[in-house]
Amino acid sequence: MPGNVIAMIGHLHGHGVAIEATNETQGGASICKSVATRDPEDVHSVLSMSTCAGNPLATVRQGDILRLHSMYDSPHPADDVMGIMLGYVNPS
Repeated sequence: MPGNVIAMIGHLHGHGVAIEATNETQGGASICKSVATRDPEDVHSVLSMSTCAGNPLATVRQGDILRLHSMYDSPHPADDVMGIMLGYVNPS
């Protein structure tokens, strides 16, 4: 859906550090990097994620390729991790 990206927030599981949305069609321009706040006593636990808001954060066009990059800091290999982002786009 083309329009202006107004707000985004990420979601990660344990050992999550951050997740970033980029627009690969626009040279990899960053739209939002949502950073995890981890429990200082248990880094496995993500307490919250930062939000991005702006009017606009970015403008997306029909056919743009958006990429999510999830970053984890795990002491062992893991295949059960994921990252998602929620975003609000004001349609143009």
